[in-house]
Amino acid sequence: MELSFLLFQKIISMALIMLMGYAIRKTGTVKDEQTPIISALLLYILVPCMVFNSFLRPFSQERFQAFVLAMVSMFTAQLIFILLAWLLGKTPLRFDSTEQACIAYTNCGNLLIPLINSMLGPEYVFYSVPFLAANTICAWIHIPALISGEFKPDFRKILLNPAILSIIAGIVFFCFGITLPGIIADTITGVANSVGIVSMLLTGMLMAGIDLKGVFSNPRYLGVSFVRLIMFPMLLVLILALTGLTHRSDMYREVLMVMVMSGAAPTATVVIMMTNLFGGKAELASAISAMTTILCIITLPVVVYFYQLLC
Repeated sequence: MELSFLLFQKIISMALIMLMGYAIRKTGTVKDEQTPIISALLLYILVPCMVFNSFLRPFSQERFQAFVLAMVSMFTAQLIFILLAWLLGKTPLRFDSTEQACIAYTNCGNLLIPLINSMLGPEYVFYSVPFLAANTICAWIHIPALISGEFKPDFRKILLNPAILSIIAGIVFFCFGITLPGIIADTITGVANSVGIVSMLLTGMLMAGIDLKGVFSNPRYLGVSFVRLIMFPMLLVLILALTGLTHRSDMYREVLMVMVMSGAAPTATVVIMMTNLFGGKAELASAISAMTTILCIITLPVVVYFYQLLC
């Protein structure tokens, strides 16, 4: 209960920062053509520094086991989301390819991980990095095939993705106990600590270009948002409660809580980019991303509360 309340307070704080970004875009202080620059800064500098910074800690067998557990559980969760989204496309709901992608992929890189970093610290970012890896790898393989109907994964783009490169570098530094000079480590930490603020400002700026009134009056969008924010993460909570995995150790409980939080995040911004790139419904993806980002202010603490209650 205490953690869910703390999470709610932190989300409200980040929502206020998002409102600042919304205001400066609406007033014309920031122009439409300037937002891609901020996006590039997040993609190529800020998020990779935050991810890499989470690995800059002494190697221990317990941390290594926690990372392996996180890797297995979070790849499993991502594959479950993809499968369930596909199955929902076969039901009378008939979720199309863009809606399936919106349901299956969460914004763990630009929203959830910065939130975890500011609220719980780099140790928990270390546990959440595998979900970012699973999200990124699966997105670059699955979404283009889902939208275009052709399976032609570009493994070069996957391996050269800044997030993946920072994870690979971080694993090397962590496993071999490599340390950085103090001034460089301080620089990376300083950049990492700015991700939450910058990502929320950018989210607000992007929302300023969306008709939010029209979005929230669309029942279809509400249905997709319910599946993404409530149905899928609560299914993870129920699976964990039934299996009893969280009772094995405190480490299991912490790692799996991060997995649930990652699974309860709003729709990933990468879905917008890929629908735009491969001929999907980019406007639909943008609308659902905006709606889920706003609604997660309420739903994310609720999911965490039920995780603590049941697991």
